[in-house]
Amino acid sequence: MKTIHAVYEQGVFRPQETVHLTERTGVEFEPRPVQTSADYAEKVEAVRTAMKDELFLQDLNEVSASFSGVDAAGWATEL
Repeated sequence: MKTIHAVYEQGVFRPQETVHLTERTGVEFEPRPVQTSADYAEKVEAVRTAMKDELFLQDLNEVSASFSGVDAAGWATEL
């Protein structure tokens, strides 16, 4: 079965291409958001901004320290 790309607007999924189905045919699908390059660039810029924020960096260091005693499987290595 072919993947159909659609846009969700005002409560309706609108296909971005012609769909070859009989009118009123029921379909089943699992919506999966598609990341655009603009979304990616926005996220990269947000990370760059955060890296200049001292409070963010302090919080990040605290969280990292909290997980220093956990191995890759998630088990505490220090008791």
